[in-house]
Amino acid sequence: MSQTLIWLLIALVVVILLIWYFRCKGSCTSCEDSSAPETPQPLKSEEPAESEQAEEPQGSQPAALETPEGEADDLKKISGIGPKLEQTLNELGIYHYKQIAEFTDENIQWVDEHLKFKGRIERDNWIEQAKELSKQP
Repeated sequence: MSQTLIWLLIALVVVILLIWYFRCKGSCTSCEDSSAPETPQPLKSEEPAESEQAEEPQGSQPAALETPEGEADDLKKISGIGPKLEQTLNELGIYHYKQIAEFTDENIQWVDEHLKFKGRIERDNWIEQAKELSKQP
């Protein structure tokens, strides 16, 4: 009797696997890897073609510093700037509230391209906040 039960369980598992296999082999898109291309793609060369090269960021780079003048300001005091954004700004040479307070429209556009947060500077009103913070001793 126990052998019969074992054979029935094995048969049930085989039937379930077959159903799953044929269901997925048919039209089930959830079982397919949608990220894999259907046809093999040729290998790309190391250098991208002219049409694939990254576009230069729009706008103009704000006045950047190699190192902060004295002690760097805590840019995280500006609403919308966290530790990661502060690090990115520092890598772009922006360490002080005064630098952000002097952003022009072109500077905003350039920094937006580098931060990958389109409109963040204007939406969170960084310039006004930086002007206020730069007035504080």
